[in-house]
Amino acid sequence: MWIRLVIAAIVLYLLYRVGRALFRPSGRTSVPGRPNPGGEDLVEDPVCGTYVPEGSALKVSVNGRTVHFCSRDCLEKFKMEKMSSKGEP
Repeated sequence: MWIRLVIAAIVLYLLYRVGRALFRPSGRTSVPGRPNPGGEDLVEDPVCGTYVPEGSALKVSVNGRTVHFCSRDCLEKFKMEKMSSKGEP
């Protein structure tokens, strides 16, 4: 009688472990995102702080350094800030 009870307990435990392994989510807690197309580097827009792929960013050379922008609006804001800091009207 005791042997049947022990065997039944072991079988139930094994079924529980197998069922739990089958129905539990995998080790991943989040869905991986799509990789960046072509492995392109991201650059930061100095006006708004947005990161954009280097190939699609608007570029301007300032003092021999390339500055990247996410949009024309940010580019224009940057130009206006530069002009006002130089004292130009």
